[in-house]
Amino acid sequence: MLTLGHSHRAWAQDESDADSFSDDGGLSDDADITVGELGSLEDDVPVRSRRTRGAPRSTPRFVVDPSARFSVAHRFAKDLSAEIYTRGQIGAVTDPLESRSTTFAAGLIVNKTFGNFVWSNSYEHALHFRDFYGPQTSNTNEFSTALARPYKLSSAWTITPRVALAYRLTDNTRSEHSKIEFMAPIGYKLTEKTELTFTPRVDLSSYTKRDDGRRDWTGFVSAGIKQTLGKGLVVAVSLGYESRSSNVSQFNSTRLKLAPQINLRAEF
Repeated sequence: MLTLGHSHRAWAQDESDADSFSDDGGLSDDADITVGELGSLEDDVPVRSRRTRGAPRSTPRFVVDPSARFSVAHRFAKDLSAEIYTRGQIGAVTDPLESRSTTFAAGLIVNKTFGNFVWSNSYEHALHFRDFYGPQTSNTNEFSTALARPYKLSSAWTITPRVALAYRLTDNTRSEHSKIEFMAPIGYKLTEKTELTFTPRVDLSSYTKRDDGRRDWTGFVSAGIKQTLGKGLVVAVSLGYESRSSNVSQFNSTRLKLAPQINLRAEF
């Protein structure tokens, strides 16, 4: 996914993953905040398919998923931090170029560090709309917990394995589900302010209020670049490939996703 700045997960990182470490190999002062942001930066916006007269509804094969995220973070102690954020996302197609769905969300992330492990707990409330902030389609409340362990492989290479559990409550009960997610973002630092990214991710979503017992396995891999423009301001872009396999066949799909993102974070 080409990313400016999760959803994603999804959803600034003024320091790259390589900057998550101090000179002695331990975590830097704001590494837990950067790691805690991964879930909301990687979140996804469903892109509605257009129904063609006389033909079944098909999943778009290429989508553009731009997003913007703004946050304020505070450190209470060396091993405890919190962040409040808002974010917006657009799910669009290119033929013709038009938005099919949009999201506005606000949330809270609390990070606790144990040695080099970061335990993040979050809550997010989101409003989902049809087209470009048109008629509202649903409200969601998502609770999640995640454990991550950043590794510095060399002066330029980093990897951050992360496992997360989440549950999404929604007034559209057919969309209510739990999710288990595994991801391992890899970073390669080209310069002090420029980093290449490669992110593999897999998750299992189990829909709890559907009669058909829907369960989706989704695999996703993306490559991109992110650039620090100033203190707290990061833009990024990534291109990703997603494959979804469901026990309810109508939800099987594959697609490419272009994801520009901007992420602005203030710390106090």
